[in-house]
Amino acid sequence: MRSPPSDERAATVALVRGMNKEEDTQMRFDGKVGLVTGAGSGIGRATAIGFAQRGGAIVVADMNGENANKVAAEITAAGGKALALVADVTKTADLDMMFSRT
Repeated sequence: MRSPPSDERAATVALVRGMNKEEDTQMRFDGKVGLVTGAGSGIGRATAIGFAQRGGAIVVADMNGENANKVAAEITAAGGKALALVADVTKTADLDMMFSRT
C-alpha cells in the first residue's frame, strides 16, 4: 500500500496535537488503551488517530506491518502514545498476542 502523502501526515499531526483542547471534554480516553484492527489504513487508521487525539493510548494492529508502523509513528510524532502490532484476526494465536501485549 502507498504511504500517506505528506499533507495527510501533517493533518494527522495537527489532529493528534489537538487532543488536549478544552472544548473536547465530552469524549475523552485519558488513561484508557484502545486496540484497533485494520488500523494501518482507511477507517481503522482514522479511528486510531481519533482515539489518540482524545488522549488514549492506542494499539495499531494490521496485517501490513509497514502500514501499522507508519500510523503508530505518526501518532507518536504528534505526541500520542501508540504501539504497532502485526496481526491477523483470523488466527487465534495473533488474537492472544494482541491481548497479551495491551
